[in-house]
Amino acid sequence: MSEKIESLGWDDLDKFKYYTIGPSIYFGIRFTLYPANLIKTRLQVQRGTGIYTGTFDAFKKILRYEGLRGLYKGFLVNSVSLGIGQIYITAYEIVRQKLQSNYVSEATRGFVAGGAASVIAQSFGVPIDIVSQKLMVQGQQAPESYTSHSPSLKKEIANQDQYDRKSKATTTIASRHTTDRPFAIRNPAAAASSSSPSSSQKSTKTINSPQFRSLYTLSQQDAKLKSAKTIANEIWKAYGIRGFYRGYLISILTFGPSSAIWWGSYAAYNDLLSKFIPPNTPHLVAQATAGATAGITSAVLINPVDVIRTRMQVLDTKSIIATTKTLIQEEGLAGFTKGMSARVISMAPSSIIIIISYETIKNLSAKKK
Repeated sequence: MSEKIESLGWDDLDKFKYYTIGPSIYFGIRFTLYPANLIKTRLQVQRGTGIYTGTFDAFKKILRYEGLRGLYKGFLVNSVSLGIGQIYITAYEIVRQKLQSNYVSEATRGFVAGGAASVIAQSFGVPIDIVSQKLMVQGQQAPESYTSHSPSLKKEIANQDQYDRKSKATTTIASRHTTDRPFAIRNPAAAASSSSPSSSQKSTKTINSPQFRSLYTLSQQDAKLKSAKTIANEIWKAYGIRGFYRGYLISILTFGPSSAIWWGSYAAYNDLLSKFIPPNTPHLVAQATAGATAGITSAVLINPVDVIRTRMQVLDTKSIIATTKTLIQEEGLAGFTKGMSARVISMAPSSIIIIISYETIKNLSAKKK
C-alpha cells in the first residue's frame, strides 16, 4: 500500500522564510496566468458574441488590436492583492491547524479552512478586484477592423448609421454624437440597404437597447484609457465606500464555495491517489495531479456564480436577482457558461503551478529539526 500523502502544518513552518519566499514565487505565477483571467473577465462581461466569439478569438483579437499590453491591463493593480493572498493562505493554514483531529477528515478540514480563508480575504480583496476588472475591460471596443470578424456587430453599426441619417439633427449635435461614440461608423453602404419606416423604428429600438449601449460603452473613448487612480476616484465620487464593495456578497458566494471546493477536493483527491500510485512516486507528482483535478472541479461548479459576480462589479448592476434575470433574458441558460473554457484553461494549469509552488514553499520554509 502506498504511503499517505501529507502536507506540512502551520506549526512546522519558519514564518520568516515563508513570508519571504512565497510572495516572490506567487508574483511569477500571477504574471503567467493573468492573460487567461483577463480574457475570462471580458467574455463574461460582453453581451452575446458581438466582439469575441470565444476564448481563442478573444486572445487573437486582443493581441492583434491592443498588443501584448492589452493582455496585462490592470495587472499592477491586481498584483497589490498579493498581500491579500498572504492573508488568505495564513487564515487557511491556521483554521486547518485548529481543525486537526482524528475525527475530522482531511477533506473536511480543507473544505472548512478554504471557505473561511476566502471570506476573510474577500473583505480586503474586493475593492482591488473592482478597480482591476474595470481596467481589464478598457479597450474592449470594437474598432472597424473588429467588425470584419463579427457580422452581428456590423449589422448593429449599420443600424446606428441609418439612425443617424434619419434623425435630421443639427450639424453641432450630429458632430457631438459621432465624437461621443467609442468608434466611428464608416459603412454607409450597409446602412443604405434598409430605408423603410419600419426599418427605421427597428433601428431606433436597437440603438436604445441595453445590449447596444453596453457594447458601445464598456470602454470609454478608446483614445483615453483611464488610470487606476482615475477609476478609483470616479467610484468614490459616484458611490462612496459602498462602490468599492459592489458585489461583495456575490464575491463571498463565489470565492467562498470555490475555495472550499478547491481545498476540499484537493485533500480528497490526495487521499484517493495515495491508494493507487506506485510506492516510489514523488509526492509532488500526486499533489500536482490532485491540484489540477480540484481546479477543474471548482471551475465548472462555480462558473455560473462567477459570471453574475463579474457583471455586477463591471457593469455596476444593483442586485444579484436583477443581474441574473437580465442574463437569462439576454443569453438564456447558456449565459452561465460564459468564460467557462477560459476558466478551466486557467484553473487546471494554475492549480498545478500553485500547488507545486505552495508545497515547495512550505518544504523550503520548514523549521530545522
